[in-house]
Amino acid sequence: FERDLEQEKVERRRRIPYHMHINLELIEACHLLSAMLLEVPNIAAAEHDQRRRRISAQYNRQLDILFKKTFIGPPESVKDQIMVA
Repeated sequence: FERDLEQEKVERRRRIPYHMHINLELIEACHLLSAMLLEVPNIAAAEHDQRRRRISAQYNRQLDILFKKTFIGPPESVKDQIMVA
């Protein structure tokens, strides 16, 4: 029983307060949004110059997945909303 109390104290020290948590969905949305702002001019310039370099591989992968879909329904998450934009 004494060991359980010590373990509980250690676990309490490891916990992070709610206001210090980082929302992973928000980080992903910021990353995709900034990648979109950098990548869209490259995609537009690629029509004239085929030697464009990819800035964000993750954004391009998500964009390819989106283009391969036969039916694109309404966006359900923040990530989907950014990719549809």
